[in-house]
Formats: sequence, structure tokens, C-alpha cells
Amino acid sequence: MKYHLQPIGTKMSEAKKKRSRGRPRSLDRTRILEDAMRLYWHEGPLRLSLNEVCRRLEIAKPGLYREFGGEDGLLAACLDLYWDLYMKRLHDFLSTTDQPFLKQIESVIDAIAGEVSGMATDAGCLSVKMRSERNRLGPIARARVEQLERDNLTSYESWIRRAQSEGTLRVDLDPSTLASYVDAQVFSAFHQKGQGVDGDIIRSNAKLAFSILLLPETGKD
Repeated sequence: MKYHLQPIGTKMSEAKKKRSRGRPRSLDRTRILEDAMRLYWHEGPLRLSLNEVCRRLEIAKPGLYREFGGEDGLLAACLDLYWDLYMKRLHDFLSTTDQPFLKQIESVIDAIAGEVSGMATDAGCLSVKMRSERNRLGPIARARVEQLERDNLTSYESWIRRAQSEGTLRVDLDPSTLASYVDAQVFSAFHQKGQGVDGDIIRSNAKLAFSILLLPETGKD
């Protein structure tokens, strides 16, 4: 699935030029944020200049600075929105599901293979893309990336501890180590999705990777 923003003309009308000289227009923050999130998601967080982002979103740079404090603040806000719309669903599922553990793993694989609506597209995952570029991000966006990464690990570790206490997951492995392992597998799968790897291949790779979590008898037919 490819996302296309509406075509934007390169010249402002006379009416728009006149308006720009007067009182600044208020921005539709919700619309700007949703469009910016999709733009960064599909184009990458650092591939476009801020001038180009403003052009595509049809906003003036001063207005963006007033609303978000600049590119760093905009990227952080886009990541928060992406998390709330997509990644949070995965973690909410892990914390509330009553499914058997094997079924939970299958559901996670469905999500990272792109079979859960909206979770991942051919563009991959914005959170993964920003994690990959963290050292080139500004301090605000980088801090959000690192905080959400810690939230990932906390969620995975809680999930793992619960499964261990229920006797459905190996107890000979440290939960925090397993949480880091799960996070790495999810990261890898979303990255593969963004690189155009077929969903069936992602599924097979993820199934093999997650098999380490299962008790020997759990994975038997």
C-alpha cells in the first residue's frame, strides 16, 4: 500500500499571499500531524528537508515552529501518534489477552507480518525507522524513541513473566533477556516488511525465531 498526499501547487495564490501578511492562520494540528506522520512513515524520518515537509503539508514554516517547536518536535509528535494508533494495540493485546500462549505468539506474528489491519504496511513501521535513525534525530525525538523502546521492553517482559508463571513458557531463561530477544525479532520483522520482504517469508522467519520461547511440548501438533 502506498500513501500519496494530495498534489500541492508550487505557487501561492494572490489571496494566500495577502493573508500571509496579516494575522497568522491557525493550523489544523490534527490534520497536520496525521499527514506528517504518514509522510515520515512512507518517506522516512530524515529523507525530506523541513522546507519540503512544509510544502507538501501546505503550511508555512513559522506556523510549524509555533505549533511543534520545529522538526524535532514534529517528529516526536508523529512518533507518539503512530504509537497510539498502531503499536499500542499490540501491547494492549499482550497485556489483556486470555488466548493460549501459542495462539498469542501466532497473533503477534500476524501483526508483524502485516496481517493486522493498519499495524504494518509495505512502508514498514515508523517506530522502527526512527529507532534506526536515532543517532541522527534531535534530542526531543531521540528521547521519545528511547522511552518507547523502554516501554516495549517493559511490556514484553511482563508478558513473558505472566506466561512463565502460567507454565506455558520456558523458565530457564531470564525474562529481561527474553524481552530484549522478542523486541529484536519484532524490530527485524518490521524492518523486513519495509524492505519489501514477502509476508510469508516474514511469518516463517518469525515463527522460527519465536519457537525458542516455547516449551518442547507446547509447539507440538
